[in-house]
Amino acid sequence: EGPFSFDFLMKLTMVLHWWGDVDISSPISELPEDGFRSALLRLRHSEEGLFVGHPNSPTWLANLPPHAKDVFCINMMCLDQAYQTQAQDFMLPAFSLYPEKDYCIITQPHTAPNTPLLNAFSIVPPRPENTFGHVLYLVHRAALLGP
Repeated sequence: EGPFSFDFLMKLTMVLHWWGDVDISSPISELPEDGFRSALLRLRHSEEGLFVGHPNSPTWLANLPPHAKDVFCINMMCLDQAYQTQAQDFMLPAFSLYPEKDYCIITQPHTAPNTPLLNAFSIVPPRPENTFGHVLYLVHRAALLGP
């Protein structure tokens, strides 16, 4: 319990994950005392801050333009080697779960080996000011329907 709702804490965690300088990749990661505050300030002064709004606002994330909502994310912790060659077969059913989405993103640490699943994906080059510690991969649904 506590003074904040679960939904509010999840949104703050997302802010910290994407805009913070803190590694929160494991449950035992330590969060500095000003971790959320510094991430929120960085977001407020970033290009994305124009669309995201204030976390106490009822319109938090609601003002994002439609093209920014055209994606879903697969968050994988691991993929068993026995299934790596068939991993791409999971993608079309994943898109069928989100028929209004045209893109899928996956992130993974720079140190993780590439898997056959990522062969269909493109690497999104990071912006110079990026502090996110993972590689961002992107695929359009049409790329999976090709020959």
